[in-house]
Amino acid sequence: MCQTWKASIPNVRSFQATLCGGSAARISDSIVPGPLNYGSFYSLYFRPAVIAALPAHLHSLRFHDLRHTYASLLVKQGAHAKEMAELLGHASVQITLDRYSHVMPV
Repeated sequence: MCQTWKASIPNVRSFQATLCGGSAARISDSIVPGPLNYGSFYSLYFRPAVIAALPAHLHSLRFHDLRHTYASLLVKQGAHAKEMAELLGHASVQITLDRYSHVMPV
């Protein structure tokens, strides 16, 4: 997955290096007991990677923001609403249209 990131996105190289070669690589070696839940993943890996790789004005980036970015990129690439609904795990196309119609072309 790490190799598929596009280098043309600003700061993605340092973010990718941090996630793929730095803190995210330690997930499997983690001493966190049991499954890695959202709280431990966010505080141990995601948040430090964001702070290390992104400028200060983007330090408030939330993990869920990546989902919206993904959906917006799908729209930009011309994905059909039905395809987007499936990729995003929405129960119906209507949910996708309600949430992302403001970024879809008319």
